[in-house]
Amino acid sequence: MDTDKIIEEGKFKDIESLKKEVSQIMLDSNYSTYSFNTYKFSGFYRARKHNHIEGSVNQGILKKFVNEKEFWNVPKDFAKIGRCNLENESIFYCANDILTAILEVKPDVDEFVTISRFKNSFPDKLYKVQPLAKRFLSQIPVLKEKLFKKYPFDIKHTECEDFFEKLFFQDIDKEEDNYKYKYSIALAHLFFTDTTNEKEVFQTHALLYPSIARNNKSFCFAIRPWIVNSFFEIDTIQTVQVLDKTNEYIKIKLLRNGFKNGLKIYPADKFNITWYICPKSEKNIEILNL
Repeated sequence: MDTDKIIEEGKFKDIESLKKEVSQIMLDSNYSTYSFNTYKFSGFYRARKHNHIEGSVNQGILKKFVNEKEFWNVPKDFAKIGRCNLENESIFYCANDILTAILEVKPDVDEFVTISRFKNSFPDKLYKVQPLAKRFLSQIPVLKEKLFKKYPFDIKHTECEDFFEKLFFQDIDKEEDNYKYKYSIALAHLFFTDTTNEKEVFQTHALLYPSIARNNKSFCFAIRPWIVNSFFEIDTIQTVQVLDKTNEYIKIKLLRNGFKNGLKIYPADKFNITWYICPKSEKNIEILNL
């Protein structure tokens, strides 16, 4: 299978055509979905980079981050095409650890990043999570220990796994290359499609895939927004500045902490934030090894 050629030829195809194409690739390989139907989220991290400590400056105008809604999923009217979503389609992207969350937004030196940790308000709730590029995910230590102990990899799926890994390992920086996301979006749409039997509807709540920003040592989630809004809330908010960045580490400085002005009761609850500037101290500077 020439994956590069397939991706290039998909540039001018619509998503419905690509979904049929991907379905046929999986069908030809007798590909098994192997989803986790009893996954429990302990929490996750979401980051947003910006060009001013208090928010985002655009055309000389500062928009301060006043409300926690700034750190949830992007409203669909502002959503750009991404790994698992079309333009104007909102998906909640997050990472399993703080370093991965920071790296996923690709900050430059001197830029600011605000990281929110989301906690599970219903820790016993079970979720259906679909792993993508599962052959590679099964080699990440924490996943290998907790989820893939009995992973039944079938050699007949090799070609399919090669294709999926190619889709999720693409490092796309230029806007003109965004069409390369189309096949991973088609795959995400397939797995986010509800299935039914005679009695009930089955819905995938989240997709699990490797983090290319972390050299595939960690992983990310793409979650249906209503899931996060209904069952999770922000636990901590911190703004850092990137002081240095290499292929081996990222050096950050903690600048401020944010605290929500309220306790979440209903899914739509979003509160204003009170910010506290951190004192100048070497203790607030940290080097995170990649």
